[in-house]
Amino acid sequence: MPLGPGSYAKPFSQGLTVVDIAMNSAQQTLTTNDLYFSSVASKRKLARQIYTQWGQQMLAQADIQQSLSRLELLSKKLHTTMSELVMFSLCVECGSRPDGGCCSAFMAGETDAIQLVLNLLFGKQVEVQRQDDKECCYLGPEGCIFALKPFFCLNYNCQQILNDNKAAKLQAYLTATGQLLQEQTALEERVLSFLKNKGALVSS
Repeated sequence: MPLGPGSYAKPFSQGLTVVDIAMNSAQQTLTTNDLYFSSVASKRKLARQIYTQWGQQMLAQADIQQSLSRLELLSKKLHTTMSELVMFSLCVECGSRPDGGCCSAFMAGETDAIQLVLNLLFGKQVEVQRQDDKECCYLGPEGCIFALKPFFCLNYNCQQILNDNKAAKLQAYLTATGQLLQEQTALEERVLSFLKNKGALVSS
């Protein structure tokens, strides 16, 4: 569940070695290339390190807590509009076909370390769900594990979704998507600003 104002997440150490956590106690300098253009595994490890070292300090920031609260409301609104479009059943049916599904293994590359950090702040555990080369490693039994998805994933709508729904419902969905992405972008900027103020992020 997302964290409400004044809430604190437990330090996230699952998947990190003792050496990783010890390294987190020292000042770590990151670049935008590290955050956005490294491998899927590297971005996941980096997100965990950032969260372990800085997560509770981030959650103590009033503006970050307020943004998380707004995102909780917006994500519920988006979930409702997606349900009205019957998107979940459409996507499950499509994904169950041998040639179906848009959540291919390649899509895991659309994640970035900051988007993963946002999900950790939101109370989500970022864990690999599958090891095959066919589907996104973050695609679980009930769909995408992220509360805050990569921009490309949330913006993409296949032709079946567009054809099977009325314009008014689609517009409501697009509006809800835009509102969530706008707030998600604002939170990402706050996290980046936090890291820069701590001297942990430099331009690549």
